[in-house]
Amino acid sequence: MTEADRAAFADGVVHDVYGTASMVRDMEYAARLVLLPHLEPGEEGVGAEVWCRHLAPVPVGATVDLTATATGQSGRRLVCRVEVRGADGELVGQGTVTQVIIDPARFGGPPGGGGVAGQGSSLMVKLVAMFTKPEDPAAFDEAYFGTHLELNARTPGLRRTEVTRVTGAPRGETPWYLVTEMYYDDEASMRSAFASPEAAEAAKQLMSFAKGLVTMYTAEVVDETGEPA
Repeated sequence: MTEADRAAFADGVVHDVYGTASMVRDMEYAARLVLLPHLEPGEEGVGAEVWCRHLAPVPVGATVDLTATATGQSGRRLVCRVEVRGADGELVGQGTVTQVIIDPARFGGPPGGGGVAGQGSSLMVKLVAMFTKPEDPAAFDEAYFGTHLELNARTPGLRRTEVTRVTGAPRGETPWYLVTEMYYDDEASMRSAFASPEAAEAAKQLMSFAKGLVTMYTAEVVDETGEPA
């Protein structure tokens, strides 16, 4: 949270804490990241409704983590639940964001492209971590979900994390237990994140309980034609 995110109006700064308007902006962006991978060429999303509760203060210099989850879809309307938490896990804010998919050309704007103009989708590359089955699943889950994901969420440039628990295979057994996908804006952002102290701390903690269990690779997100999304 920076000084630019403080509660302020035309007559100046009101409080040296995370402003509600800034929180709403960040909630909208978190929900947008959920929508972006699903936009077709020529489509764009617009905000239609935001409901939120601001529950706790966050001082300048502190970190907040936002988690957006799609909870409902009807026609061209997507509803996401968004939670905002401080670095200690305290619930700072919560609410819902509703977006509607439109054709920007109908409103006098440039054709949509499923992302930021000239850049394609904001979710262009990802780091994928695949974990084989641990000997003690309960201990693994406690270390991974209880500690590691929170550490990893502090990595600069990380836009979204999706964790999938593997339940089986179409035929036979599967060696996989979890698959985690971590999305970044582009290759440069991802490589810069890998070199950060936050990523190093998360990797060290991961190796303390998952050494020999994890396989990682990087990937580019593409559309149905094989072109960059």
